[in-house]
Amino acid sequence: MRIVDAHVHFWDPAELDYPWLAALPSIRRAFRPSDYAAAAREVGGSLPQVVFVEANCRPEQARREVQRVERMVREGEEDLCVAGIVAFADLTQGSGAGGWGLEQTLDGLSRSPKVKGIRHNIQGQPAGFCLQPAFVLGVQTVGRRGLTFDLCATSRIWCVNVPTRASCSTIAANRPSGRDGWSRGARTWRVSPPTRTCAASCPGC
Repeated sequence: MRIVDAHVHFWDPAELDYPWLAALPSIRRAFRPSDYAAAAREVGGSLPQVVFVEANCRPEQARREVQRVERMVREGEEDLCVAGIVAFADLTQGSGAGGWGLEQTLDGLSRSPKVKGIRHNIQGQPAGFCLQPAFVLGVQTVGRRGLTFDLCATSRIWCVNVPTRASCSTIAANRPSGRDGWSRGARTWRVSPPTRTCAASCPGC
């Protein structure tokens, strides 16, 4: 049976800047495929294929993050097979100043054949963020290119209705206080336009 771990992060603060790590000194160090491999061996498991999901480095470093993962693949670190990359793109950037906007950003990211999807993390955004026209248009743009769209959302903003294929990594479901909100949101999601979803909890979130 082939196993694919659909949500894996690697990061190295010495190479890219991850502002969110400032509040988490216990994990403010490099996490590489070798760490993943060691954890898999601890539980007696074999190395699966993995999907690398962007790890919230600074937005302007998104392309460098993809290149870093590509480099690890080329170097064959720990023989870990990266089946795909979900890269970051700011979906609200529109056409951008001087004509540089989302389409051009996606052009750059798509130069890597490993990039299969896009994620714009929204769990820290105010309610209604994902309903603004620029965001919805951005999601539609991603979908038209045949890319998946990942979003990370708490139950508070789970009831998002965007017309595209989506892979939704959702936190807070593991919290007792968050389960009711999760259930209500999931019921609403079922009657929304057809989507492809993948729910994942995040311990400690």
